[in-house]
Amino acid sequence: MKNKVLHNIIRFVALIICSHYSFSQNSMTTNDFKDYTTYFSLSKDHQFQGNKMYKKLKQITKNAQFIGIAEVHQSEQLSYFTSSFLELLSEQCFNNFALELGPYSAKILAEISANPEDTRLNINKLNRLYGKKEFPKIPLIFVDKVEDVKFINTASSLGYNFWGLDQEYLFSYEMHLDRLYEHYNNKTPEFIQLYNASKVVLENAIFKNKLPKGETSNCWLKDNETLNAFFSKFDNNDSAIKYINALKTSMGIYCKQETASGGNQERADYMKSNFMIKYNQLLKKEAKPKVVLKLGSVHLTHSTSQFGVNDIGKFLSEKAKANNTEFLSFFYLPRYKNGEDLINNDQFKSLSIVLSLGKKNKWTLIDLRSIRKMMLEGQLNTKNEIVAFGLISYDFVLIPPDDKNGTLNY
Repeated sequence: MKNKVLHNIIRFVALIICSHYSFSQNSMTTNDFKDYTTYFSLSKDHQFQGNKMYKKLKQITKNAQFIGIAEVHQSEQLSYFTSSFLELLSEQCFNNFALELGPYSAKILAEISANPEDTRLNINKLNRLYGKKEFPKIPLIFVDKVEDVKFINTASSLGYNFWGLDQEYLFSYEMHLDRLYEHYNNKTPEFIQLYNASKVVLENAIFKNKLPKGETSNCWLKDNETLNAFFSKFDNNDSAIKYINALKTSMGIYCKQETASGGNQERADYMKSNFMIKYNQLLKKEAKPKVVLKLGSVHLTHSTSQFGVNDIGKFLSEKAKANNTEFLSFFYLPRYKNGEDLINNDQFKSLSIVLSLGKKNKWTLIDLRSIRKMMLEGQLNTKNEIVAFGLISYDFVLIPPDDKNGTLNY
């Protein structure tokens, strides 16, 4: 179903472009992108080598208020680039870093990375305590790799504020339950019994799949009597109620996704809501707060997303336009992985027009903005629906050198 929606959205955008500008005689080729392509390297300690790329990126981002790193999850190389990019952006007065984590998970991340020397061990402990030795069964999703420690520590050391925009991840529920338990003062035998019973409920639903027939994990959890009885013990604690509401909201979004009854737009709206909570707090002391976002690429499109969702990328595009600033979205697109060239892979063939510019031992940055302008003005056209959608959706393509999945910090 998702693939069908994805195809229809991409085709719809591409057909509009092609129908309006079909008079153009110039078909888009790889050569059209070469003049807008820059190669660079990172040093062994993940710094930009030489001044050329550093200066270029500072020039590119000077008017930006929002920067989106539209990622492929689990990438080793992107973790390294993110670290160097955060350093550069810090010099451009960026100090807010939004991640595909829940708000309360982001608070935990900030706490356990306050001392950079302990970050790796602290994440390792959480992964072992609440997760399994396999992705994605870990509590702090998308900051769970050994390589991720680099950009987490960079952000923490530079004073970035961690923003969690997403729903709380289902494999983080037990971690949050324990946090609630720790902050409860009157631990009566009844309360302790409810707490222990709630932990069993979570374990059965999330890791053991022990559910009543016909139930899905989050739909069952959000209405579970034991869990809700535990939550009710916090009725006089405002901060705990907010915490619990975040967990219930997360379960509700997951429930809709599990039962194919929606949830994607609700999730996006929740991201936007969490963004605005943080953003409005900053507006009290600065006119145009700057934010770096590292989210899955589907969330950071300028237009309606591939799944037909008005996601946070479109939201930020509109906000930047209203503020007379910029939202720049960098689409991460590996060509090589584990030494293999993916360009002939069925999944990537449609992107070969840009992917062919990637190098195995260099980083590649392709500026799409001029190509997009020529496409929209009818100077260039393409029958490739995926490429047309990408040009509308993102500002840059970032192709890493040979990439691989990061190592689970477990």
